[in-house]
Amino acid sequence: MNKRMAWAAVLSMAALGAPGWAKAYSLGDIQVESALGQPFSAEIPLIPRPGEKVKEIAVSVGDVGDYAVLEMQRPSLVASLETKIIRAGSEIRIVLTSRAPITEPYFNLLLRTSVGRGALFRNYPVFLEVGSPKRPTGGGV
Repeated sequence: MNKRMAWAAVLSMAALGAPGWAKAYSLGDIQVESALGQPFSAEIPLIPRPGEKVKEIAVSVGDVGDYAVLEMQRPSLVASLETKIIRAGSEIRIVLTSRAPITEPYFNLLLRTSVGRGALFRNYPVFLEVGSPKRPTGGGV
């Protein structure tokens, strides 16, 4: 069994063992609001399941070990990304920013969200273009 299949099996077992957090929310597509050569700015909606309320949630960029389990290289630039959760009424958004300009046109962003002891990981391939995109760059994997 390769590492990706093992990781998928672990996540599946964790979801079965903790149905309360596994079904509480999902992550939407990433909306990149910056371009190549600019400080990074993006938002991802956090979508609660019908009837669920997400009270306490933690969000971070995946660490070296998280990327390794998925057999991906962790780009050094993701260490400079800051995460913040914004609540506006019933909407919850994850905001990702950097202070320094991003000079890589493509990178994988592995996002980890946690509620209680459970965690949800989602990989977002990010493509930065010259100009002002203000559009979704694609869904997660």
